[in-house]
Amino acid sequence: MSVVTSSVAVNLASSECRNYSSTIQISSDDDYDEKKKNDINDNNNNNNNKRFMKMTILSATMAIVFFVGIIGKRERQSIMNNKKLGDGPRVPFLGDNLPFCGKFVDDDLRTKLLHNGEEVQDAAVGYKECQFFDDLAVKAKYLASQPSSCVASNTIHLTYTSGDDFYHNIALVVHNLKNQQCFMERFLIVCADSDCSKRATDDGFNNIEYPADSSNSDTAYGRFTWMKQKISLGVIGAGVNMFMFDADVVLFETPDTNSFLSQSNVDGMFQEDYMDYHDAYANGVAWTKNYLNEVHSSSSNFNSGQMWYKASERTSRWLQTSLAHGVICTAGGGCGLEQNILHDAAIQAPQGDTELGTAPFSITIKPLPIQYATFCSRTTDPLQDWDVIKHMGEWKTLHMCCSGWKYDGMANAIYKRKCAMETPSPACVDAAMPAEERWDYNPSTMQTSMLIPINDNSNP
Repeated sequence: MSVVTSSVAVNLASSECRNYSSTIQISSDDDYDEKKKNDINDNNNNNNNKRFMKMTILSATMAIVFFVGIIGKRERQSIMNNKKLGDGPRVPFLGDNLPFCGKFVDDDLRTKLLHNGEEVQDAAVGYKECQFFDDLAVKAKYLASQPSSCVASNTIHLTYTSGDDFYHNIALVVHNLKNQQCFMERFLIVCADSDCSKRATDDGFNNIEYPADSSNSDTAYGRFTWMKQKISLGVIGAGVNMFMFDADVVLFETPDTNSFLSQSNVDGMFQEDYMDYHDAYANGVAWTKNYLNEVHSSSSNFNSGQMWYKASERTSRWLQTSLAHGVICTAGGGCGLEQNILHDAAIQAPQGDTELGTAPFSITIKPLPIQYATFCSRTTDPLQDWDVIKHMGEWKTLHMCCSGWKYDGMANAIYKRKCAMETPSPACVDAAMPAEERWDYNPSTMQTSMLIPINDNSNP
């Protein structure tokens, strides 16, 4: 039998053997003949050789145990750190053949929420996203620790986008806040691709890239919308509060996260999906309250385009149960929006979820103030209605949902509001972003049709 050892172990064994041999005393007697002396010497040599082999094997065994112990300790530490030694995924797979997702996914939801494939899926979470959660947590904690006079403690603002033409919306998102350091140092962009990451870095934005998208392109939109809840789970799981908004939301002012956080019994706040601003401003606060009560009695009116999340185990659990339910499609082929699943998960929470087999838990959500505005009106076009525009100075934000012309709507809304605040008159209805400020400005090809209001069908 051969024993493989390191040279260090062999040298240690040889040294111990030599020291041990030097302690053996061989007595010499004149009555012994030479043969007897040789026999004794041969026996001693044989014993010494046996001891040498025993000590060599013992030392080698100890060395192997020592090095295996080191590797085992490092492997255990790597799992605790959500990392794996060597090449390949940093996230190890556990005994259930699902990725280790640490504090971001509760044990009883692992089989409902995780998958073991390579692709980035709509709602299910894979090992790539578990790795991403780790990186996102580090980024979010760092930004949340930066001093700020306009953002609540341990809180960030976040949006997500891609590197195609939609990226140009980002300049409008922060148009009014780009020079406010207290906001910009707490603002993070999650990029859906490397083009976005390069642009955001070149523009000086804090950014992080989402795992590469390798799924069927036919489901791209659904996957893109479900990214919101996964990103939110990563930030909330890191213990950081967040105001998250779509990249077609204009921030007129810094969202009042101190006010949100002061409501200790509220875990989350959502944007009203649609709102009749014309009648609200014409009829006053009491009418508006009754209107919204009636709206909420018949539908959720829940829009995830603007969301406040307070970091807690309850909020994380809410997001996890929504993701675990995932995409819900009807027999007719229609699939529910991710925001509807998120709302339903909050309603279901106090009763427990028989489908997921989860116990009841408490979660409290409420609508954001109507100053976190929606373009969806179902009555008048709010950006063509002077009775609405003259109140835009009260708005903190505007989500251009229900609009096919995101960039134009956002750009014009900034200048309509500015006009109403500085030189109020019905003429502000026609206010628009100057052509030279647009991302697509080209003096030789710019057409006046590009400045037509967004509800005009001739707008390209």
